[in-house]
Amino acid sequence: MAKWWDNSIAPKRNFKWRMVVDGIPAWVLKTCQQPRFESGEGTAVFLNHTFKYPGRQTWQDIEFTLQDPGDPDMAGRILMMIYNAGYVLPSFQDPDLHPSTVCRKRFDKLQDMELEQFGCENEILGSWKVYNPWIKNYTPSDLDYENEEVSNVVVTLTYDFAEYSSRSGKLAVPGLDLEQF
Repeated sequence: MAKWWDNSIAPKRNFKWRMVVDGIPAWVLKTCQQPRFESGEGTAVFLNHTFKYPGRQTWQDIEFTLQDPGDPDMAGRILMMIYNAGYVLPSFQDPDLHPSTVCRKRFDKLQDMELEQFGCENEILGSWKVYNPWIKNYTPSDLDYENEEVSNVVVTLTYDFAEYSSRSGKLAVPGLDLEQF
């Protein structure tokens, strides 16, 4: 097994990644959280003891930050994804003629979202595929006369689950030993 001082070691680096989403160029992405989950917990109490048992896994929301260069207008693109999913401003909605609600299947540009991490030879070391994502929160940066930074848009995605693929091509599924198949 190789050690850190071995020349063949090329660890994953936090700055070598990209998120692939239709309509969002990779160069405007600033930060992105990787998919993660939290396990629920059941307990059994007996006398002075509490025994804990694992429960359901709940996938946590993903937050990513886009820099907004103005062209392309990232704030506008994210808002259009929300409008295309069925949101209609009250000033434009006539419930008698055109009732509308937001539907997650209409977030079609997000359906093929992947998050990839690269190695030193630009090979994909690992990738996440999220399933049934939709925009839960849209937060543009605060405007401030004393702040000279590029405007950002922070987007929170919620989703049902995610799959991780390693460079060996095998899916890394928590709790499942794929070698036994």
